Amino acid sequence: MLRFRSEVSKEVLVTQKSIPAIVITGGPCGGKTSALAWLKDKLLDYGIYPVFSQELARVYIGAGLHPALVGSVPFQTTLVRATISQEEHLLKLAANLTQDTVVLICDRGRMDTKGYLTPHEFNRMLSHNGWNEPMLRDRFYQAVLHMVTAADGAEQFYVADSERYESLDEARLIDQKTQVAWCGHPHFRLIDNSTDFEGKKHRLLKEILHVLGVPIPLEIERKFKIKRPDWHHLSGATKFEIEQVYLTRTDADVEERVRRRSQEGQAIYFRTLKRARGSGIREEREWQISESEYHTAFEQRDRNLRVIRKDRWCFVHNYQYFELDDFTPMGEDSCVLEIELTDRNDVVSLPNWLRSVEEVTDNPAYSNYERART
Repeated sequence: MLRFRSEVSKEVLVTQKSIPAIVITGGPCGGKTSALAWLKDKLLDYGIYPVFSQELARVYIGAGLHPALVGSVPFQTTLVRATISQEEHLLKLAANLTQDTVVLICDRGRMDTKGYLTPHEFNRMLSHNGWNEPMLRDRFYQAVLHMVTAADGAEQFYVADSERYESLDEARLIDQKTQVAWCGHPHFRLIDNSTDFEGKKHRLLKEILHVLGVPIPLEIERKFKIKRPDWHHLSGATKFEIEQVYLTRTDADVEERVRRRSQEGQAIYFRTLKRARGSGIREEREWQISESEYHTAFEQRDRNLRVIRKDRWCFVHNYQYFELDDFTPMGEDSCVLEIELTDRNDVVSLPNWLRSVEEVTDNPAYSNYERART
């Protein structure tokens, strides 16, 4: 099971190590509320006990505190603070549960607020509260699953109500802004409207089970060597700087590494173990570590291997989430595009602006480990 730790307090750190948090988000009328009610029994069928956090924006608006009345920035600031408090207290209580497998399912999360503020308002909110994007987006949640609004692909089912006042165009815009807000999270997936709603719910469940490693945590990916793109195609992408090193192997079949993932001077750190399970499929276990743990592991790295340094661009295309790695920081004229899948038979829709595309999923020369060896 992948395990992520919050950096809010020592007590919550201990709790979060054993209880993963998964965000269910999306644009207006994406089916989130109905899906969450349906998920409870379905997850129990798999022996997974779900704890649910509430979407507090609905509570506030239902109480008559609409952002248009109280101000967007005060509303969203209060919302983020209350969301953090709710999630942390739920985790503390959930630590007392006796069930073997517990998961916190979050009805929206801390970064949803970005889709409802202008860039200036959002940055002002971050500055005034001592927050930054990686802190809100990456450090607490194990995965983010975005249910695309019915206004994008299932317009006939889009329904407005007393709390959902957006038109079709407004709903599509909010959905896109929410996608952009979460783009960059290490485990971000979109659930589109390519099937009926029953199929959409089952695809959501499949993603959750995949994240939780039921029956085992597998990483299924496809990888493409590409010519360096015209960077204007990535103008809306989220960029990270990545540094990773490999530790000395004690098991020939297990690859172990630590990674620093930085954005605008803010970093989070991971430790990962991988074991090959077939073509493009690996068992993966990953958890967040502290900066000091990273530096300790860095000093204990396998010094026969190079340090991997690369720029990573994360973007969404046709409801799929891609990561483009540019190895210019290592002095190499090389780019590799990756996409992680839930099922090895999933169809990949590549952007038409890619140049000189060659699939290298089964070519070990394009793994980061082999790159470190050269």
